[in-house]
Amino acid sequence: HSSQWVFFVNLRLCLESFARGEVDLARLLSLAFVAVLALCAAASVIGQSKTERNRFRIACIALVVAGASASSLAGKHWTPGDWTAHSVHTLDSSSRAVLASVRSPLEVVLVRPSDQVFDPVFEEVERLIARMVDSQPLLAIGKVDPLLQPEKIQEWAFELGIQASELSSGGAVIFVQDGRLRVVDFMAMADYSFDDLGVGSLSEFRAEAAFRQAIAEVTLRRRDKLCVTTGHGELESEVAAGLNNRARWTGAASRLRAEGVASTMLERTEKSALSDCDALLIHGPSKSFSAAELRALDAYLTGGGNALIALRSLPSLGAQSVPDLPFLDDGLKLLLAARGMNVLDAVVVDPEAVIDAPPEWMTYEGYGEHAIVRDFHQRRATLWLPPRALSASNDEVLGLLEASSGGWAEHDMTRYFSDGGYEKSDEDTADIAIALVHENANKGRLVLFGSAESLSDHWGSRGVGGNERLLVAACLWTLHRDMQLSLPSKELEHLHLVMSQTQLRDAFIYMVILGPLLFALLGALCWWWRRREE
Repeated sequence: HSSQWVFFVNLRLCLESFARGEVDLARLLSLAFVAVLALCAAASVIGQSKTERNRFRIACIALVVAGASASSLAGKHWTPGDWTAHSVHTLDSSSRAVLASVRSPLEVVLVRPSDQVFDPVFEEVERLIARMVDSQPLLAIGKVDPLLQPEKIQEWAFELGIQASELSSGGAVIFVQDGRLRVVDFMAMADYSFDDLGVGSLSEFRAEAAFRQAIAEVTLRRRDKLCVTTGHGELESEVAAGLNNRARWTGAASRLRAEGVASTMLERTEKSALSDCDALLIHGPSKSFSAAELRALDAYLTGGGNALIALRSLPSLGAQSVPDLPFLDDGLKLLLAARGMNVLDAVVVDPEAVIDAPPEWMTYEGYGEHAIVRDFHQRRATLWLPPRALSASNDEVLGLLEASSGGWAEHDMTRYFSDGGYEKSDEDTADIAIALVHENANKGRLVLFGSAESLSDHWGSRGVGGNERLLVAACLWTLHRDMQLSLPSKELEHLHLVMSQTQLRDAFIYMVILGPLLFALLGALCWWWRRREE
């Protein structure tokens, strides 16, 4: 294509490529061809005889054919050389292995950032994606411009559980295959430094490691069995006949199916049934477990079983009377306490984060340092109906989510649920978690949430996808789906010249004005001399 040809003969782009340490034979051949063709064309004009000029014209035609063929062959069969000291422009062997494992088309969507500060990152990302496509042709590249396709940005933002404005301004790369998707935002790809003039430049590039992990996760063909307890008033994963008003988690269940997780309903929570489960989900029970079930649960967790437990903290939606709160099976409470997870007789309130009207509040920054929420901090909003207050009794239990510094654990729940009033007292405590995680010596993983209703379709149906993605991320972690595929980041070896404004002005005058003018005068002088001799 003509645009590709202009790309190859663009001297500025060629010099930038050389400055990065990329030596492309196709570019060199194209530039040499243009130089020889220009000389040949000049000779065909100023030749001393008509016969000589015609010979040069024929040679020009032959050069066009030969040069175009040589450049085309070089572009198809010659990989640009990487002359950097640390192989910055060469895919790591592990990355090539992950790309080789792709067996079906994988869509790669580049969301161009509207904020110009990310332009250098976007340019590096385009070059990296191009190298990946050369290694794996099954990658199909698509681009989304926020200014031209705002509806597509809204659609992707909901799927990813983030704000459309954040996706639009910051940009991202989204990997999609068979309903699975992973997103890598531009902020997570690079670090910046400043030169002597205070101009920001790209100093560290981590995109290859992030892309490799995203591709590995989205193409994973593993199948896991998630057992879901029933018979204790748990939230439904599907809409049952006559129960359309009940809280359920169909959105998260659909996302888990796309991840290759099969949800199996357990009618009886017993040892024989639990032995076949890769992980267990107890989602909002409102009835007690029997002693035999609790013994089976205890043996399952002690033996290295994985579980996610979400506690019910509110009455059924639409209830007219104040419930007998807090409901919690005493046996389940003891089971959790034995693993360092204490359930307090309190709910977490956060007046500084209240939206619309109490009791609903939202957080962007209450997430801990854990793999489940590593992509949530300052990016994804989660909204909470009054969650049960939780605390850790040992250092092995980590806080996953908590309210802001203005929140606390409200103990006067009778007043809270009767008239919605609350006021911090000496009995109330701050820094209380609403989600905890623990991994025991047998690699068994346990996640505890203080509000099952908040992890239902209640928010997803209103266009907020953060809560659904939190439940899915927690389930995948209990299934040991967190993949450790990170590569060391690469320090870019760009040649960055620092020039003052005076130097830039002088360079423009000499290179753009005086230089071309001098050559034009020399050309005119040669033409005049030839004409005079004739």
